[in-house]
Amino acid sequence: MRSKNPSRGLRSRCASLRRCMCAVAALALFAGGAAAQDYPSKPIRMLVPFPPGATDAGARVLAQALTVSLKQPVVVENQGGANGGIGAETVARSKPDGYTLLFTSMGTLVMNPRIYRNQRFSVERDLVPVAKVVDTPLVIVVRPDRDIKTLDELVAHAKSAPGKLSFASGGNGASSHMAAELFQYSTKVRTNHIPYKGNGPALMDVLSGQVDVMFDQVASSQPHILAGKLRAVAVTSPRRLASLPDVPTVGELGHPELQMSSWASVTAPAGTRPQVIDILSRASVDALRQPAVRQATERGGAIAAPGDSRELGALLKSETERWGKIIQAAGIKME
Repeated sequence: MRSKNPSRGLRSRCASLRRCMCAVAALALFAGGAAAQDYPSKPIRMLVPFPPGATDAGARVLAQALTVSLKQPVVVENQGGANGGIGAETVARSKPDGYTLLFTSMGTLVMNPRIYRNQRFSVERDLVPVAKVVDTPLVIVVRPDRDIKTLDELVAHAKSAPGKLSFASGGNGASSHMAAELFQYSTKVRTNHIPYKGNGPALMDVLSGQVDVMFDQVASSQPHILAGKLRAVAVTSPRRLASLPDVPTVGELGHPELQMSSWASVTAPAGTRPQVIDILSRASVDALRQPAVRQATERGGAIAAPGDSRELGALLKSETERWGKIIQAAGIKME
C-alpha cells in the first residue's frame, strides 16, 4: 500500500542524502589531514630561477635548515632564464603536492608580471605564498674618480645634467634597475640606464670607470668598498648594516622614500593543500629564527626576515601596488 504522505518519503531521502554528503566531506577532511601528517615523505625540490649566485645562497641556507626540521632532503636546483620567468613558470606548472617550491627574489613575483607582456603564467593565479625569507638591502656605489661623496651630491649631479649620469644594472627589471628607477621617480631626476646581463658585468664596468653609479647587493660590492675601489654613499635599509657600519642609510640622509629591499621568498604551485602550506610556512619561519641560520644569511649579505604565508601575501599586495606605479611612470615594458 502506498504512503498517503509522499512528502515524508522525500524528506527521508533528502536527509539520507545530507548524511551521505557529510560523511563524504568528513572522509575527505580526514584523508587530507592524514596526507598532511605524512608530509613530507620524499625529497623536496626547491627551484631557484637564476644561475648560481646571491639568490641561491639564501636558498641553500634555508634548504639545509629545512632538511633537518622536515627530516627529508630539500634539494636546491637552478633554472635561469627570462629574468627568473622560466624557472617560475616551471614551478607554477608543477604538481601542487608540496614537493616543488620556488625560491626567488621580489623581481620575479612583483616586477616581471608588470614588465614582460608575454609572461605565460600568472603569479596571482598560479602560485601561493609560503614564507618570506630574507631582506637584501642595496648599497649605492659610485666610481671613486667621480666627485660624488654623498647622496645629496649624487642627486645634485643628476639634476645638473639630465640624462648624463650613467647607472648600471643587472638587466631590465632587476633589483639594481628598479632601485635606480625608484631613485629617479622619488628625486625627480633623469639618468642614463645601462642594462647588463647580470650584476657581475655591471659592477665590473663601474669598477673600471665605464659607468658612474650602481645600486648593488652588499655582498658583491663590500670587498671593493673596503679596498677603496668603490665609494659607498648610502644603503637602502632602514638601519645601518653590520657589514658596512660607516655607511649611512638613505633615511638618515633625508630620503626615506628610497628605502627598499630585494626580498626573497618561497612560494608553491596553486592548489597545494593548506595543511602542507602551513607545515612549510611554520618550518621556514622557525628555521629563520635560529641564530645559526640568521648568521649564515648575514654572511651572504642578507638579513633574515621571517614571515608566514599570510604576511607574505600582504607584502606581495603592497609591493605590487608600490612598484606598479614606478614601472608605469618609467614606461618599462618588455616582450
